[in-house]
Amino acid sequence: MASQAGPLEHGGDLSAARRRFPGAPEPFIDLSTGINPYPYPLPHLPPALFARLPQADALAELAGIAATAYGAPSPACVVAAPGTQSLLPLVAAFRPAGQAAILGPTYAEHARAAALAGHRVIETRELDRLAAADLAVVVNPNNPDGRLLAQADLLALAEKLGKRGGMLVVDEAFMDVGPDSARANPHPAHSRESGNPALRDDAGSLAAQGRTGPFSMSATSASLAGEIMRGNVVVLRSFGKFFGLAGVRLGFAVAAEDIAIRLRAFLGPWAVSGPAIAIGAIALADKAWTASTQVRLAQAAQRLDRLLTGAGLEVVGGTPLFRLAQTPAAAALYETLGGAGILVRRFAEQPAWLRFGLPGDEQAWERLASALAGHVR
Repeated sequence: MASQAGPLEHGGDLSAARRRFPGAPEPFIDLSTGINPYPYPLPHLPPALFARLPQADALAELAGIAATAYGAPSPACVVAAPGTQSLLPLVAAFRPAGQAAILGPTYAEHARAAALAGHRVIETRELDRLAAADLAVVVNPNNPDGRLLAQADLLALAEKLGKRGGMLVVDEAFMDVGPDSARANPHPAHSRESGNPALRDDAGSLAAQGRTGPFSMSATSASLAGEIMRGNVVVLRSFGKFFGLAGVRLGFAVAAEDIAIRLRAFLGPWAVSGPAIAIGAIALADKAWTASTQVRLAQAAQRLDRLLTGAGLEVVGGTPLFRLAQTPAAAALYETLGGAGILVRRFAEQPAWLRFGLPGDEQAWERLASALAGHVR
């Protein structure tokens, strides 16, 4: 696990990529994030939005639209923030310092936030072990492997935690992408035949318990946003990933009203900018764009799977926004792609893994295909 005090490695660092690969062609193609490369079209915004402080009425309207979009019980249960990352340490501090258990392997920021809040942090692949924690964290669907847990299993976990005064945090950053029609069968990542020991189903693992599978159920049936009134569940939702507008810096917490009130107090009245509020309200209400984009992303994921498997990689997981592949030659392939001006995500603790985002246009698709073909030769 990365250092909880020092900087964490993330996707999207094109400055570092250019320093590492100074002769790579431009523009650099960033496939290292799980951000939609087909972004929501920005609406025209009046200049006054940039000149004045955010308005409380507009923020309340955004909360109502987000509550409808995410299936929250009430707008009062929705808290807007300048990205979900800003919420992680606040939520982690809601429980006195104790043990935080994180279902891994996953996004390293959760472990860091819990450690900064004073918790002793463990990462486990066994869902049942989370029930003994003071703070339990599940990323659902998971990054980087796309593991998706059923709502019933998470509710059972929340009930066990509640009896001990524990809290469940469910990060649903990739829930908006909808069903993963790109993969109808269980991922090799959850198969006993996987050649990678890190992906095998050991006794007691999630897959052995029948609690995991490909990202194939509907977002509505898996989300816990409608179940937060039990009082010990906090759901985090990202705006920038699905809508392809990460620079807007907008995210949400969905929680019982008493928790939501505390979060708003921590954030203050002007945490989310006026332009972000306006863009979020328009985009979240656009159901037609959401539906067509879910289809477009699923089709692009299918295309990427064909490209990766054709180059000899094994696709072992993912969501419609990114695919996780493994190959013994991952380190060499990373260098080949970087030299071709293509940045993908690597994992120090899983050196055979590479995560690929979706190319944004035909030129990007062609450059990726050419680089993969050159690596195979």
